[in-house]
Amino acid sequence: MIDNIRAPQITDINYLLDIDLKCFDDPWDTEKWREIYSDAQYKKLVGTNCGNPVGFVVWCPHSDGIQIVRIAVKPLHRKQGIGSQLLKAVRINALQQKYRKICMVVTESLCCPNQGDNIGHWLNNRGFFANEICKDGSIYCGKVEDAFFFVLNLGS
Repeated sequence: MIDNIRAPQITDINYLLDIDLKCFDDPWDTEKWREIYSDAQYKKLVGTNCGNPVGFVVWCPHSDGIQIVRIAVKPLHRKQGIGSQLLKAVRINALQQKYRKICMVVTESLCCPNQGDNIGHWLNNRGFFANEICKDGSIYCGKVEDAFFFVLNLGS
């Protein structure tokens, strides 16, 4: 069960690296995480269990909304509402900033039906809709592949 959603501290970097490594076949390296930490354009939150990060979300401004760059929850802590709570916190932030939508580009490999980690299905269940296919729109594990552009409209 999640016990807190908070901004990550610099001392959380090893937790974030571990979450990323356990959740993605193409995890960000230490340099990418340092870039994310130091660039004020990127906003980030962690979901904690017993005080330690077990999930995170990273987003940045995008046209008239925000774009989720990456969201992940350690496999051991999934199906406990942590990802949903992180997404809810992003939505609250977007509404406070008067943004009209939240979007996320999801590589085709992460939207496979009948796959345990089908993020497309998870996003659909939270009000997101894939409204565009981006031909060669993503790089995953060093390979260019198609991606889906998911949008959650927040109203006008």
